[in-house]
Amino acid sequence: MRRVVYIVSLTVGVFMVTFLAFRAAKVRSQDPPLRSFVATLSETRYKPDGSIFTREDILHAASRDRSQVDVFRKELPDGRWEYLRKILNVSAGLDVMVEPATGSAVTMPMGKEQLELLTRPALNCGAAVNAPRKTILGYAVVRWSTELPLPDNQSVRTEEWRAPALGCYPLYDRSEMGPKSGPSAYNVREVLFVVEGEPPSAFFEVASDLTERSPSQADFEFERFFPGHHLYLEGGARADRRYYGSRAATPNK
Repeated sequence: MRRVVYIVSLTVGVFMVTFLAFRAAKVRSQDPPLRSFVATLSETRYKPDGSIFTREDILHAASRDRSQVDVFRKELPDGRWEYLRKILNVSAGLDVMVEPATGSAVTMPMGKEQLELLTRPALNCGAAVNAPRKTILGYAVVRWSTELPLPDNQSVRTEEWRAPALGCYPLYDRSEMGPKSGPSAYNVREVLFVVEGEPPSAFFEVASDLTERSPSQADFEFERFFPGHHLYLEGGARADRRYYGSRAATPNK
């Protein structure tokens, strides 16, 4: 059975829920304090029976211009490790995945709405005025939750505790995608440490010797290096629609 190395479906579903919630919020916007920071967090993926599927540590950095980067330490199929980066460069308006094992960069222009989501969070971090509040790691956080229906009586359900002082970055979030009733697989992301200050510029740099590839091309290259293993679900076909949708070019056949 083919193995998907990087599970992306739940991450994509959660982003869709967050994006739609901010877009639908008919409230006045405000800019949280422009604090840059670096956070260390853990992400644990659980099976429907509650047992741990995978666990990994992630580095998240946010700069003064609201650019963000997530650095994932990933084990490759041959036992080596790599540091895969997901960069949201606000100044350049680019969404970039850097995958070192194949020397690939997957670059997508960010649309106006995605940039607005990153730079102008809704008042109260998108949560209701009377939403529960508490303190995590010394930061005041507000609870935000929502549910996005999916076909076959399934949905994506998300709960986040967002910190206004950190640009509404969630210090804790739990997300699950599956049947509305009965056990579902779920993810828990929890921030362990926060260090305020501008992150190193190297976090956001994309080396000039990387090869620009579409998601399906990067996936093909990954499987060429590691037969039977994939970067993307569906071989990147779904992500290709977004990649080529922002370009005049068409996929190479």
